Amino acid sequence: MNNAMHLEIMPIILRSCAIACAILLSASAAAAQENRTVDGKELGTSNWHAITLGDSEFQGSRDAGDFLIQRNELPDRIQESWRHPDNAQHGPLVTMFYERLVDNFFAAELFEADFRRVFNSAFASRGVDLDDARVVNLEDRAKAAFISYAATHCVFVMRVFGPIVGRSGVSNGDRNARLFVCQRGDPDDGFLRDTALSMLSDLRQDGRGIGIPDRTAPVLPALPELINRLFTAEEAA
Repeated sequence: MNNAMHLEIMPIILRSCAIACAILLSASAAAAQENRTVDGKELGTSNWHAITLGDSEFQGSRDAGDFLIQRNELPDRIQESWRHPDNAQHGPLVTMFYERLVDNFFAAELFEADFRRVFNSAFASRGVDLDDARVVNLEDRAKAAFISYAATHCVFVMRVFGPIVGRSGVSNGDRNARLFVCQRGDPDDGFLRDTALSMLSDLRQDGRGIGIPDRTAPVLPALPELINRLFTAEEAA
């Protein structure tokens, strides 16, 4: 399939990501997720099922063993949902959604629109959208948005990665990770940022990390330390 054909079908693929992310802030099981485009077209029969880290796309990750992981396999993509077992609906929570396309890629020119679409879908029930958030560019293929509603404060990070050989300037890669970290009480954007970036730094594929260069250096606190702080702070409040 040539690049023109790829770009023609990418809006459908990227919009489907927004629907998949829409309920990620819930503490409910991943099996409740729908696999539809924004136009209501079904992507395929959902087959969400629990897996261990050893069966994940992120085998070999150092400190990511405490998450509840579910996997879904469709003809055109592989999806994983990661939730911390202590997640609460309005925080504290750490949730990640991952998607790898089969024989396709995410178009670079659609990154900004997809970032907005995913964020707005995820936070629609909270009464806020991206225009209410503080947005930070982390690199060409990664962006963060900080948002507060009521007594909850969150960061949303989206990173697109994967092979782009021969498609430079057109493709951002064939996979993405979307992270949500939320806390209650006094806002601490630095802590939320460090937790999200530390998780990206910890996740590995084929022996290599998927962290953001110059943003996920070893100076970041260890992921278990940050997660422990996130959830014990809520208990102490």
